[in-house]
Amino acid sequence: MTSTLDYAKQIHINATPEEVFDTLVAAARFGAWWAPATGSAEQAGELQVTFDGIDDPLTMRVRQATRPSTVIWDVEACDFLPDWVGSSPTFTLRLSSTGGCDLRFLHEGLNPRLECYEMCRAGWETYLPSLRDYVERGAGIPDVHARIG
Repeated sequence: MTSTLDYAKQIHINATPEEVFDTLVAAARFGAWWAPATGSAEQAGELQVTFDGIDDPLTMRVRQATRPSTVIWDVEACDFLPDWVGSSPTFTLRLSSTGGCDLRFLHEGLNPRLECYEMCRAGWETYLPSLRDYVERGAGIPDVHARIG
């Protein structure tokens, strides 16, 4: 259940919603803006995202990947951040009236009641602009071990 306290952010990306969507459903691209991933980022796929210095991956199921508007991941396993299990990062994309794409991000279940909230909020505050930079310029700012440790 979504709470008004769940982490949410909106950013503008100078690209089409289709271009942003294509980045979110290509596991091979995750390492360029977030962290290396394997598996399928297509609907019903399973993703394993790995972070430097952490043995076990973050495992997510792709609940929805509706081109070009919505991508929802359900976190199934995350030994290093157990608060994430059961949470759902959600990307909603729409064509901006000024051109480009407005991305609304909601991490359902990530709220200030969780011990990891401030660290995770700071992570998304880095990775969402990194996603924008990767889509717009071809170079993001992916995971750095110091951000998660």
